[in-house]
Amino acid sequence: MLLPSVVLRGHELLPWSLAFSPDGRTLASGSKDTTVRLWDLRHPDRPPTILGRHDDEVYRVRFSPDGTRLA
Repeated sequence: MLLPSVVLRGHELLPWSLAFSPDGRTLASGSKDTTVRLWDLRHPDRPPTILGRHDDEVYRVRFSPDGTRLA
């Protein structure tokens, strides 16, 4: 089965890191623009949730094994 191609747009600068949640429903992205964004992959046409601005670039994002936390 072929899945449609989707481009997730939103970061103002280069994303450094991507992480899929354990259930595969959410993609987290950390960026040079100092934001972390959460993308609902079941609804890729919706804008991402933005987790505030950080003091510096976000180089790495990672979900906990149970998917309840993001670091």
